[in-house]
Amino acid sequence: MSFTYLEKDGGVAVVWLDQPNETINKISFDLIEEFSRLFDELEKDDEVKAIVLISKKKDNFIAGADIEEFLKITQAGKAEEISRKGNQLLSRLASFPKPVVAA
Repeated sequence: MSFTYLEKDGGVAVVWLDQPNETINKISFDLIEEFSRLFDELEKDDEVKAIVLISKKKDNFIAGADIEEFLKITQAGKAEEISRKGNQLLSRLASFPKPVVAA
């Protein structure tokens, strides 16, 4: 299941966030992994000079963490691992070598 759609136009990569079958976008385990792979790709793409993050949802960008997923955790340390990966992703966005903006 994909949470993002990528469009490229004139050196700008537009990343549309749209969590399927949901009225809002939530940060989930799968979203963190997908964003990590996507930003690996965008960092290596010399044609991409800047990135715009935007939501296909009408009234929100990201509501926050998917609490329902955290309630399903059964392994000790899994929540800490997921939290650490989410924090690493946010840190990466903050220091990304290309400009990243949210619209």
